[in-house]
Amino acid sequence: MKIGYARVSTSDQRLDGQIDDLKKVGCQQIVTEKESSSTDRPKLEEALQWLREGDVLICTRMDRLARSIQNLIDVMQRLQEKNVEVIFLDQNLDTASAGGRLIFHVFAAVAEFERDLIRERTKKGLQAARQRGRLGGRKKVLTGTKLKAFYEMYDSKQLSMAQISETIGVNKRTLYDYLKRRDADAIV
Repeated sequence: MKIGYARVSTSDQRLDGQIDDLKKVGCQQIVTEKESSSTDRPKLEEALQWLREGDVLICTRMDRLARSIQNLIDVMQRLQEKNVEVIFLDQNLDTASAGGRLIFHVFAAVAEFERDLIRERTKKGLQAARQRGRLGGRKKVLTGTKLKAFYEMYDSKQLSMAQISETIGVNKRTLYDYLKRRDADAIV
């Protein structure tokens, strides 16, 4: 079965052009979504669950299916495990053909190479920082007397978290994180 997937990033964008293109190539079912690529895409996730061997997933462009090369590779791997072929209309790429699979594997190799380069650069940067006496990571917002004062105010139950936040000058979310760490340390 041919299943189409169409996505736009914002609610004021229209899906009509993608839907028309997917209908032209004979999609029996079209999954549509109005979600930014940076957020979860529940309709896509649902479609990935029910696609079966022999199905063909058709998208107008690669960027409609995935938010990055790595995400594309992950999605494609899931589909490959189910023996679902993928077609991208604008790139004229069909994973059922040898050429389409080759192009996809080139993309995957480039993405892996990019990840390795990033990993190497990060390692070198951390080594250089350690040699200069830096340990890395974010500096603690609350230490010593300020941290002790926070715990005392919180434990006294006389001030709200908003009042404590304002008094200490630290975001409430950060204060809750410190409480979680304190509770985790108490359990150990």
